[in-house]
Amino acid sequence: MESANSKEYSSLPLVLGITAAIVVSASGGWFALGGKTPDSIAEAEVAAEFVPAATEEPVSETVAAVAIATASTEDVVEHSIDVDANLRKARLAAAADLLVAPTDQNALYFYGRVLTADPDHAIANAELDALLASIMLIVDDHLAADEFDDGYDLAMAASQLRPAHPLIDEMQNDLNEYVAALADEASRLAESGNDEEATAKLATLKGLPGLSSDFVTSAEQVVLETQQTRTEQQQLEDEALQKEQAEQEWLQKISDAIAAENLITPPGESARDYLAERDEPAELKEQLSTQLRDALLIAAQNKVDAGELDDLESYLAASLDFGVDEETVAALRTDFESKKLEQESRTSIALSEFVRLTSAPAKYPTRASQRDITGWVEVTFTVTKAGKTADIEVLRAEPEEVFDISAMEAVKKWTFEPRQYQGEPIDQRTTARLVFDLE
Repeated sequence: MESANSKEYSSLPLVLGITAAIVVSASGGWFALGGKTPDSIAEAEVAAEFVPAATEEPVSETVAAVAIATASTEDVVEHSIDVDANLRKARLAAAADLLVAPTDQNALYFYGRVLTADPDHAIANAELDALLASIMLIVDDHLAADEFDDGYDLAMAASQLRPAHPLIDEMQNDLNEYVAALADEASRLAESGNDEEATAKLATLKGLPGLSSDFVTSAEQVVLETQQTRTEQQQLEDEALQKEQAEQEWLQKISDAIAAENLITPPGESARDYLAERDEPAELKEQLSTQLRDALLIAAQNKVDAGELDDLESYLAASLDFGVDEETVAALRTDFESKKLEQESRTSIALSEFVRLTSAPAKYPTRASQRDITGWVEVTFTVTKAGKTADIEVLRAEPEEVFDISAMEAVKKWTFEPRQYQGEPIDQRTTARLVFDLE
């Protein structure tokens, strides 16, 4: 038979469910509970120094003691084992809950001696099955309390007597699930950002007896890749947040500029300049361009209506740049020209800028002449498209209401070359001062 040192460990596939969907199979297993009993006392003594191949850590004295108790039949005959006495001792130890300890005074030890002497002993086999069921419950309690070492020792001790028993397989499955849960918890902690706790879980795994180094390496790799995935995801989220914040700041700048009617001026701080700073996101830029276009149209119309014509052409040109149709711009421009003409006509220019065609002197009022009164009258009037004067008004006079009528009558007779605006004659306002002096 194989000695305890030569036992191979069963494989333990493990799938760790983590967000990154990393699947790890821990090959080579991390321990085996089942095994064969030694053929001789010498092999049993070797079992006392039993070292699992995966971890090179010795099993407990309890396991070694059970191995000694399950020595070969020849050894039992040689030492004249009293089956009935050992059976009684086994029952007493079980009743006292001395299942696997102390070393040579526990229930498993005595049942092992009985079954080594008489493998087919029906009562001993039945009682041992019941004892294994109790041990399994205790193992589960230890695992539930995170007392892996105690559960592992119990399971190993039980497996020496019943290596192929279904309950031994069930114990091993429970132990496997416990270790798998630790590894999975480490990965979930790493995924949630609790790296310190994840490291602590890995340290717990490394400290478990009988644990395969391959399993530990796989668990550590899962945690490492989970942390890397989390870091990369966080970087992507940070970049997305920065991008969103930059877009919001861009949007706010343009919206504020539009609200302040800084549509195309001042340079560098206008909505048009802000909009030109970036092309992405295209959908948002298109939306903002539409808002600016509409604002330009409204501003242009307001300027036309208010007669604020100085920079209207810049607004009209910008409107075309932002997709306003040419017919709309042409209509605004027509309104603009009409307002400009009206504005130009209302503007008063110096009389010297006109070419006078005919002139008539003012008649000196008789009453003023008789009294030696002198003075002046300042009048404003329109030179019409026909070159005649109209809308004559007295602005100031010295003295008042002495020479007013004479001045206005004289201006009515003046004629001029009409003023031109963009090649067309227009009405134009001007002023003149008429001086009345007896000399």
